[in-house]
Amino acid sequence: MRPEEFYSQKQTEIQQALAAVKKKRNGITLGKIILFLGMCIGIYFFATTAVWEILAVKIGCLILFIILSVWDNKVVVRIKEYEIARICYQTELNYLKEEYEGLPTGKEYMRENHPYATDLDILGDNSLFQQMNRTVLPGGKDKLAEYLLSPSRTVQEIKERQDSVAELAALPDWCNEFRVKGRLYSQAEGKPLDLNTWLNVKPYFSHRSVWMYIYFSNILTVGAWIAVLFSYIPFIFALVLSLVQLSWVALHLKRMGLYNEQLDGFMQVTAVYLHLIRHMEEIPFQSKRLKDLQQRLGGEKQEALRAFAVLNSQLNRFEQRGNFLVSTIVNGLYTHTFYVIKNLDRWKCVYGSAVFKWMGAINEIDALVSMAIYYFNHPEYTIPILKEGKWLTAEGIGHPLLGKNGGVKNDFSVRDMHEFFIITGANMAGKSTFLRTIGVNLVLALSGNVVCSRKFEFGLMELFTSMRTTDDLARCTSYFHAELLRLKQLVAQAGQTDRLFIILDEMLKGTNSQDKLYGSVKFLERLIQLPVSGMVATHDLALGELAEKYPDHFFNYCFEIISTDENIQYDYKLKAGISRNMNASLLLRKMGLIR
Repeated sequence: MRPEEFYSQKQTEIQQALAAVKKKRNGITLGKIILFLGMCIGIYFFATTAVWEILAVKIGCLILFIILSVWDNKVVVRIKEYEIARICYQTELNYLKEEYEGLPTGKEYMRENHPYATDLDILGDNSLFQQMNRTVLPGGKDKLAEYLLSPSRTVQEIKERQDSVAELAALPDWCNEFRVKGRLYSQAEGKPLDLNTWLNVKPYFSHRSVWMYIYFSNILTVGAWIAVLFSYIPFIFALVLSLVQLSWVALHLKRMGLYNEQLDGFMQVTAVYLHLIRHMEEIPFQSKRLKDLQQRLGGEKQEALRAFAVLNSQLNRFEQRGNFLVSTIVNGLYTHTFYVIKNLDRWKCVYGSAVFKWMGAINEIDALVSMAIYYFNHPEYTIPILKEGKWLTAEGIGHPLLGKNGGVKNDFSVRDMHEFFIITGANMAGKSTFLRTIGVNLVLALSGNVVCSRKFEFGLMELFTSMRTTDDLARCTSYFHAELLRLKQLVAQAGQTDRLFIILDEMLKGTNSQDKLYGSVKFLERLIQLPVSGMVATHDLALGELAEKYPDHFFNYCFEIISTDENIQYDYKLKAGISRNMNASLLLRKMGLIR
């Protein structure tokens, strides 16, 4: 089934289910109103008649009211789940229509002097990250950004990631349910998660003598209230003991506030991790990476699931301190809050060392789900073939950011080390777009994603681009100086790897034509001595002469145009040779800038 058909069908199913469950809730609400009125009438008649049968009916109405309230809460959760599912499916339908409004851009991950992110639109508006990201966890979002910004350097990791993405893409219902559960149980952003602070802080009451006092005091207080019930001791005695308990809790309010701050961020994510872990355990995966992630979560023992269930329960109990009435009763009786803190400290000692492992596993699954949805949304894309020693062979390659079809498709191949492709062409003929086409698809391939190509074979390599160099007035850096710094960064990276693929667009354009040509030639000649291959787009046709001087290292390709006195036609097809057609003068005339 095509993704458009799948999402449309799901939208229809969700709308029908939502209408049915809302109708059910209306019935529950009506039942609660009737029962409430019945209880009020029962109270009135019992007060005036003292007929015990009426009291029994009133109690029955109360029990039914409680049952309906519990049922209502479950129905409300179901309604929220359907609403979120509807939004998720609509998001994908909008995406397929190339409407990306509201999708996170990943701008927060932008780093100065990244080897390729800025040039290739990996982050930002209308970026690769914006199209791909469907994560529901901050950690999952971080992991996806890491995949795109720091591609893997091992064959095994890439292949395992590819297998995982392919398996998940075949489970669109499971993937979208993962998103729904993540969004349903995630809370509004508050303080950032600082798990280390809480895990490393010492136990709240570290001295055994303190807990001996707590036990003795609680036993005495509970015993006193039991004695009051049987009229063995006066009420005032038990009340004084409870007030002492409450006073002791009150003395620790400030310290408990600090403890709460340490937990604040963790409280916000506990519920979502619990439900996502439970969702992860529902299906037996086949790919190695997914099976390994399941094993990290405890495998058949479901250690992570049980641990997070206990933690979530204790955190909910700790949060009940906000209910004044409940807090007063339970703390006045047996210092309930202290026991909750003790249970949290015990949980930390037992499971604290495994928390990061569990959360890391779910974060990775979150990122893989986003990649799988991207794969599902693009059935025309291809799983790239990773071959050791291979550089690059692409057939029918397009740009994934140019709409669903990727624009005009081309073939391209890099066979060996020290091969450089000099690409010439008129303005707007497609040179820069083609450079980005190769670069973005390499990022996708090296991160374990599918690529916008009919066939794509590649080997392990690093990627570096220099296409959008800008000046920096704050740092007194001119445009030309910024270019030089970028090229220096390229050489430095080449010295730290054994395979670097470079993409350069109009080198040294910050200087005069003669100096630019001489400097470009000398720099490219130096690159022959480094473990580098790549592509260079230029308007300097003379740069193509390098192919005559170094026929084994430089190859000329171009994007030609068909121009007349009144019109320009672009086919955006890559051809062998040096471009002979220019269009600057014609474009200037068409815009009325020259005669």
